[in-house]
Amino acid sequence: AEADAVRERSQGLLQELSGAAAAPDLDPAELAETALSTWRLPEVAEQKEGLVAEVPIYGRLVGDDERLVAGRADAVVYASSKARIVFDWKSDVAPDASARASNVSQIAQYAHILGAERGAVVYMSLGQVQWVSQSGR
Repeated sequence: AEADAVRERSQGLLQELSGAAAAPDLDPAELAETALSTWRLPEVAEQKEGLVAEVPIYGRLVGDDERLVAGRADAVVYASSKARIVFDWKSDVAPDASARASNVSQIAQYAHILGAERGAVVYMSLGQVQWVSQSGR
């Protein structure tokens, strides 16, 4: 039933996109399976309690009071009203070293701004989770 509901939601979202000028050629069943398999990853499944989606981020770059950051974390796990883990979902099929470094930098900044213990870049298509500390390591 869960898989059917996710497939239905995927189909609905793709129908909403179909009015866009360059509607992508996507398979709703593949989208649903990718979402479900990501949700089942042990590193993600263990953190479902307290998880909040689409959290706004506003702050300053680490070590640079002059530059500001504005963004949106894909998900944040809270415990006792404190951010613990910041998640960023990535759909890259074959991210290169530069893309991975950029993703790590972004999630480390978000973790720092929110005061979270750590972050996780989740490569959904690959089924991989890369843990990141506030310092980016």
